[in-house]
Amino acid sequence: MKRWDEMTAREQLEVQVYEAHKDAYGYRDRRGYSHLTDEELEQEFDYLCERIKENSKLEAERANRAVEEFKRQVTLVKQAGAPDFDTALRWLYNDGNDNWCHQHDIEHWVYDQGILYTDFGADVLARLQGMSRG
Repeated sequence: MKRWDEMTAREQLEVQVYEAHKDAYGYRDRRGYSHLTDEELEQEFDYLCERIKENSKLEAERANRAVEEFKRQVTLVKQAGAPDFDTALRWLYNDGNDNWCHQHDIEHWVYDQGILYTDFGADVLARLQGMSRG
């Protein structure tokens, strides 16, 4: 395997396209790119970069909707009697019982809410993990 600085410009571009395909579609295109001209390879790279940007935008929109939905659930639980945000979280997570699971179970639950990779989700995770230790 060649080091990056040992590769030709064409080989470097092929590696970039190969990796960009993974970022855009979730898998590496193993067909190879030798059949493409340099110009076609550059166009493919540009196209894949646009797909990556589009995917990032869609993921951010999905995460924002999930955060809003989770906040709505917390509000409903508070309206049902939870005195504060942390109590509402505990009720949502435990569904009324105080048997805490492993830390990874808490993280998985936050992931299932669609909020794990958001700042809000990180805060929810930290609060729940803190409650499980206390």
